[in-house]
Amino acid sequence: MVVTASSPGRVPGVDAVRAIAIAGVVAMNYHAYLNPRLAWQPLDPSLLERAINPMTGPLTTRFAATFVLVAGVGISLFTWGRDDLARRRIVLLRRGLLLYGAGAVLNWVWPGTILFFYGAYFMVAALICGWKTRRVVAVGAVCAVAAAAIESWRTWRELGGHSTAWLSPKPDGPRNLMLRTFVDYTHPLLPWLAFLCIGIVVGRYLGTIIQWRSRVAVAAAAVLAAVVVVRTVVRPDGDSDAAVLVRAALSTDPYDRGLLFTASAGATALLAFLLVTAFVHRDGPLARAGRMSLSMYMGHVFFFHFFVDWLKVVPRENATAALVLSAAYLAPALSAAAWWSRVHGTGPVERAYRTLGGG
Repeated sequence: MVVTASSPGRVPGVDAVRAIAIAGVVAMNYHAYLNPRLAWQPLDPSLLERAINPMTGPLTTRFAATFVLVAGVGISLFTWGRDDLARRRIVLLRRGLLLYGAGAVLNWVWPGTILFFYGAYFMVAALICGWKTRRVVAVGAVCAVAAAAIESWRTWRELGGHSTAWLSPKPDGPRNLMLRTFVDYTHPLLPWLAFLCIGIVVGRYLGTIIQWRSRVAVAAAAVLAAVVVVRTVVRPDGDSDAAVLVRAALSTDPYDRGLLFTASAGATALLAFLLVTAFVHRDGPLARAGRMSLSMYMGHVFFFHFFVDWLKVVPRENATAALVLSAAYLAPALSAAAWWSRVHGTGPVERAYRTLGGG
C-alpha cells in the first residue's frame, strides 16, 4: 500500500522515532562538545567512551541518520499523492532556505550543527519529492557513490603529496559555501542525502513496510552483517598506498564517507524506525514530544551554553558528566515538550518556523 493523500498527517510511531533520535543527538553532541579530547582522540578509552566516540563508535551519527530518515518519511507524508504538490514544493523550498540560513547563524555558537545541512536537504527535497520512486532511489545511490569516490580521490591525492585542503574551506564565498554544503564538514549532501531518500521511499510505502516489517528488518540486518564481514575480512593491514586506499574505501567512519558507512548508517536508521514504530501506535507523550524536535534541538544548545560556558558548573573531559548533563536536559525537556504539544499544539520554534517558512 502506497501512502496517499488520504493518509493521516501525523503518525504517532514516526513522531516517537523523531523524539528518540533527537534524544540521541543531544547525548552525542554533549559528549563531543564537553569532552573534545576524550571524544575525538581518547588515549585509553573506556567501554563507554568507545561506544560514543563521534568518529568510530557504534552509535556515531546513527541518531542523526535516523533523524534525517524520519525527515524523509515526513516529506512523503506531506507531499506524496497530493493535488497541490506545486504549493507544497514551494513550502519545502521556503522551509529549507529558512533552516539553511538559521543553521549558518547557529553554526557560530554551535559549530557543526546539522540544521544548516537540514535546510539543504529540504531544498533538494522540494525538487525530488514528486519524482518516481526509482528516480529517488537513484538520487540516493548517486549521492552515496559520489561521496565515496570523492573521498577515495582525496585520499589518493594526499598520498601523492598533494593538498586537498581546498575541499574543506570556510564558507566565505559562493563556491566555498557549495563545497561545504555538498562535500565537507559534518553532514554534507554527499552522502547524507541518501538517508533522506531512504526515508522518502519508506514514507511512500509506509503501509507495505509496516505490513512486511519483519522481512524489511531482516534485509536491513543482512546489510549490517555484510558490512561487518566485508570490513573485517577484506580490510587489509599495512602501510602501502594500496592498503591505505582500500582501508579508506571500506571505512565505516562517518568522516571517511565510504559506501560501508552509508550502508551501515542507513540500515541502522531503518532498523530503529521499524523497531520503534512496532511498539508505538497511539498518540502518547513520546510521540507528542517528537513533534517539538526543533524546539528541543534549539533548547539543548542554550542549555549547554548556560550551564557549561556561563555558569561553569559542569566539569569538562568527563564522559559521565556528558551523560548526566544529557539526562538533566532530556528528562524535563521531553516532559515539557509532551505537555506543550498536548495543551498548545505546535511548539514555539515550530510555530515560528511554519510562519516564516510556510505551512
